[in-house]
Amino acid sequence: VPQSGCVCLAAAPRPRCRIAAPMGRPRRAATLCVAAVVASLVGGREGTAALVERTTNASGVLLGIATKKNTTNNVPSLVVRRSLPRDEEDGTLRRREEEEEEEEEEHGGRPQDRRALRASSWSSALEKAHHHEKQKTKNLRLLYCVCAFDRKQHVHLLQMLLSAASMCEGGLIVQVLLYTADSNPYTAAQEAEFQHVASTCTGLQGGSFALDIIAKPASLRLEMTMQHRSDVRERLDDFDVFVYAEDDVHVELRHVLAYVRHSRRLAAAPDGDKYMLGWQRFEKTGIGLGAHQVMWENGVDSWHAVEIDGELYVTMVNPHAGAWIATREELQTLERQCHILRIPKTANSFTRVRAAGWNMYLNCGRRKILPVADFVAFIVHHLPDKNWWQRSECAVTVPELLAHLTDWLERFRAGDKSFLCGDWWGDAFCRDEMQVVPAGERKRRFGAKGSCTVWRNRTSGAETVVAPNDRLRAEGEVMKARETAGRAELKRQRAAGGGAGRPPQVNQAASPPRGDAPSFDDARPGRGAPSWQERQQYSRYDRPRG
Repeated sequence: VPQSGCVCLAAAPRPRCRIAAPMGRPRRAATLCVAAVVASLVGGREGTAALVERTTNASGVLLGIATKKNTTNNVPSLVVRRSLPRDEEDGTLRRREEEEEEEEEEHGGRPQDRRALRASSWSSALEKAHHHEKQKTKNLRLLYCVCAFDRKQHVHLLQMLLSAASMCEGGLIVQVLLYTADSNPYTAAQEAEFQHVASTCTGLQGGSFALDIIAKPASLRLEMTMQHRSDVRERLDDFDVFVYAEDDVHVELRHVLAYVRHSRRLAAAPDGDKYMLGWQRFEKTGIGLGAHQVMWENGVDSWHAVEIDGELYVTMVNPHAGAWIATREELQTLERQCHILRIPKTANSFTRVRAAGWNMYLNCGRRKILPVADFVAFIVHHLPDKNWWQRSECAVTVPELLAHLTDWLERFRAGDKSFLCGDWWGDAFCRDEMQVVPAGERKRRFGAKGSCTVWRNRTSGAETVVAPNDRLRAEGEVMKARETAGRAELKRQRAAGGGAGRPPQVNQAASPPRGDAPSFDDARPGRGAPSWQERQQYSRYDRPRG
């Protein structure tokens, strides 16, 4: 309630109000807070925000109490207006409150009440700050680009779109561009499914949800992951925030809002133009009490602490996350510096990684960082949950990593900066005299893969090998055994007749025969569409990784 010191959740089914008044004015705040409660009860949920207000005439005198008709639900409601000039009113109330407090002290009054009100002034300041931040993020325009080449991860894509609908429900204006190959278009049933997802957003907070399916030539193959860049460049002035993600990265509303909040702070920092906020991925090892959230792309020794404008951040060796996010201002700057929105001429397997942020975080004069104090808001779920046991033996659980980072944060706040790295532009990996041994050499000489880092001292040549995580490696071996057993069972069924376990064929006529059209899962060019068993066998086990 403006100028009253009363914080009300007026949109709740049962409005709740509490006093958060500046010190020395509790009784006036209490009076107005009660008036706010009465107004909300009389006016109901709708229109409550406009019920309590104050008006001032030309001489600065605040008018008295009156009732007015609520135009939303046509119910009489209360309007709080005060009848004294502000200076005179404040002085009168202050004298009255001082007299009452002296009387309470003479008769054994309760000083703890005044201490509570003093503490509540901090709460009021925080509420105002949060309200100001909410106003800056309300109805942000988001362009959300997703690449789903062969639609194999459709169930993950649906989860992503449901979260996009939640962004709309939270007040964001969301435009999704879904890129797919023209050789395997979405069926009418699948498009209807998308429509149902979009319709879940009510728009009560001013948000909206729109989805465009963009079919590109299948001959582009991995280069399709770059096609969003031209659309982002063309629509740069029409949106505030831009996201690109592969079709298995779960981005939520909290991730977008946290990014916007922290990016504004970073932009104001002296060295802010040398860093770029971003996300990192985690996976789940299963369900139940024994399962973990795991990060496999960077082991615990691959994170390095940096200080930026008095705040603690971490940077990492491997910045790949299958997604990126940026504001309009950031993209405009990066486009001027390194043409980040131009489509490069590449045709190798690394194109997908470059499209998902590698160029942005390593080739534009910046380095990727995450804020330690809000680390959880910058990690996104990689929905397949398989890379942690397929690609790395040095994965770390999220609780273990958080404990490591929390220790850094506590030391940093206590004044200990001994663990901080130097500036990345002076030392590429933020560790003096140390460099990372390239992945090929690591695997050839030490058998280490994934986030199992090997460090080499530039001066002495001494090398440090990060040992695998034995516990997670053991759990990974169990997952591999299950996968091997599943492969053996598939071969047994094929040998027995090939029909066992085959799912029903739904709406096959809606998708035209693929023939020789290239696709990620076509290992047999020129031999026609593979059978269902061949598609399952190849896509699950033999597809090239990376």
